[in-house]
Amino acid sequence: MVNRRAFIVVLGIFGLSLNVFAENFELFTGEWQSDRGVKKVFDTPLGAVYKFTPSSSYSCYSYNDPITGKLHPANCKCSYCLKKKSKRGDIKGMLQFNFLKSSQDNKRFVVLDFKVRTYPALSKKPSSDSQFVVIRSGKKQIGSNYLDLNGMLKVTNSQYSRFYTTNQVSVQNHEFSHFRGIYYRPAYQPLAMRWIFDTSTGHNQIICYNEEEEKWLFAEDLITSANPIEIRTLGLLTQNDASNNSFRNEYLEISAPTVRQFDSPALLEKLPPLTFSPYPYIQYTDSQKNGKSTLNREQNWRKLLEHENVDLQYAIALQYLYGPGEERNVYHGVELLKKAAQKEHVLALYELGVCYYRGYGVLPDGQSAIKFLKSAAAYNYPPAVALQAQIVWEQAHRPCFMSDRLRKELARILAQSSLVDHDSCVFRQFFSRESLPTKEMSPKRLLSVNLGKELKKRHLAPGEKNDSLQLVNQAIAAGFLPAYFLKTMLLQELYSADQAVPIKSEITRCLELGAAAGDSNCMIALLADYARNGKLAQCRFTPQQQLLYGDDPRFLFYAFAAANSTTPGIAEFLREEYEQAEAIWQKQKTPTAELLLGLTGYIRYYPAPFLYDGLTFDAKLTKLRIKAYNHLQNAAKGGVPDAMYLVARQILNEDLPSTGEATLNSDRFQAKSWLEKAAKAGHLKAIFRLAQLEAENSTTSASLLKNHLQAILAEKYGPAFM
Repeated sequence: MVNRRAFIVVLGIFGLSLNVFAENFELFTGEWQSDRGVKKVFDTPLGAVYKFTPSSSYSCYSYNDPITGKLHPANCKCSYCLKKKSKRGDIKGMLQFNFLKSSQDNKRFVVLDFKVRTYPALSKKPSSDSQFVVIRSGKKQIGSNYLDLNGMLKVTNSQYSRFYTTNQVSVQNHEFSHFRGIYYRPAYQPLAMRWIFDTSTGHNQIICYNEEEEKWLFAEDLITSANPIEIRTLGLLTQNDASNNSFRNEYLEISAPTVRQFDSPALLEKLPPLTFSPYPYIQYTDSQKNGKSTLNREQNWRKLLEHENVDLQYAIALQYLYGPGEERNVYHGVELLKKAAQKEHVLALYELGVCYYRGYGVLPDGQSAIKFLKSAAAYNYPPAVALQAQIVWEQAHRPCFMSDRLRKELARILAQSSLVDHDSCVFRQFFSRESLPTKEMSPKRLLSVNLGKELKKRHLAPGEKNDSLQLVNQAIAAGFLPAYFLKTMLLQELYSADQAVPIKSEITRCLELGAAAGDSNCMIALLADYARNGKLAQCRFTPQQQLLYGDDPRFLFYAFAAANSTTPGIAEFLREEYEQAEAIWQKQKTPTAELLLGLTGYIRYYPAPFLYDGLTFDAKLTKLRIKAYNHLQNAAKGGVPDAMYLVARQILNEDLPSTGEATLNSDRFQAKSWLEKAAKAGHLKAIFRLAQLEAENSTTSASLLKNHLQAILAEKYGPAFM
């Protein structure tokens, strides 16, 4: 190897251009070789699951004397090094890949690629993080002796890495590591990893995770072009020490390695990019299920219930739950999930929470959903934390007023998850408007942050144009309904005033598409858009729309305004002359005027649908909302059906302000009486809420309930059928 590099130097001296030699990557592929301390447990679509016996803790950077500053080579025989070597731990087990034979030369750059995943089952450790050590050696075969190594890289899948080497690392005049790219390391998903070693200079130790790149600019002082390091074998092991006791390092799922080597630095820029791709559960094939078995579907399912690979059970459960029509059997899917959950499969626990939350394959049961989600969250699965928060919020009926108890409960739940996780970041911002450090961008996150500013930070894929709307257009195409509403917000944010007319037309069209697709925010925003453009009177409201949107004060106001456009104050409010409209209604002091003051008070002083400030406390806004609620109570006392329903709903849901500054009627008997009066007047939402109350009474007959629900069922309102 030294002679080859000396030849390159000679060519350089004589002024010969090396560019005439067309260099490509020298590619090596193969399988990891394991010893008795590492056992292959399962073959998987990614590669294989291995069970590791942790080795003793050891770092091979002992060759810098901290007292004298003397350099100690790997074969140093001084008393300091001998003492250090005598205390070394032995390697208990490893995977290794010998890519370079004795007859082959080591080139300047050696690049190792593979994917690794924290296995989501079998381990009891409450973490989604794993930790392992990448090792390198100039030997063809690494034994159990740490002295066979010439470098170690300790890797944690959620943190930065640290490189230890037998070649002294300079701590004088060093530079800090450089980081670029997007932070995207979702729990229990594959992490595409790459390490680039410069064997000629000791510089440019580059570590890549998915699309991230981390450059360690610490030089390995003993590595020079005249004294290069050799890398012939690369490997993986785990270590047992107090600092990593919480990591799930017993079972790791690892793909086969790929090694490239080359001399030209220009090829560094031509390495294939590392991109994230979700775990390929769909790639579990029939042969992985039961070999060449001729079992029918029922027999095949029963055999799967006893399969030793719990991740396979989870994979086939997903196919039963969400596969094509012929393959789908939600009940078999749920049973497989339960089997996997018994072995603490984190993703199966989460999916069971989803099934109980949605009522998919089981009866809807919020408490059972939360039980499974808590179990998944205990293993640091952030989506389970976010869904817990959503269920708790929905069980409180998405309140207008956040009680102290609910505020504390949501804060406690969300505190379990990392600040840099996407799902929990979205929920924290949704409930608190907190500024969080997550770098990855998504339509859900755009709904909860400063729209234009955050969108411009988005990491662009190679070759992707800087189109601010591309992300939301992709989300719309994928069926994410809130993206329609988000697009209208971005259109207002990102375009200049001279584009106002065409942009307004595009906003209206986008809202119409979103409303037609079934997004409630688009429906309400479309009514507001029609009102601004003088088209509200053309709207005709159906009973089905009243059932779908009748809990929203904004919908009720626009429905009233469309049918009663000549009522004093309506035109003023639609022109955004709010104080003038309210002054008109306050003078009237009629039940209808009280209704309008209550509805418009909620419209003006309640957060927009994509932001909720329930975890923050704004005394001024709270007082204004209480004022609006009092107006609705006055309208309810005056016999207005919409007001009677809204106030009764909030009383029954215990959705009342916690402040003592206003005396609010919280009498449940009065609430039920208002519901009954509104129902007699034909108010469909009141009829449905009364039916819900009767369903809670075990003595109510099914036939009586059906009779009460006839008008609702005729409108094909889904919750009535449930």
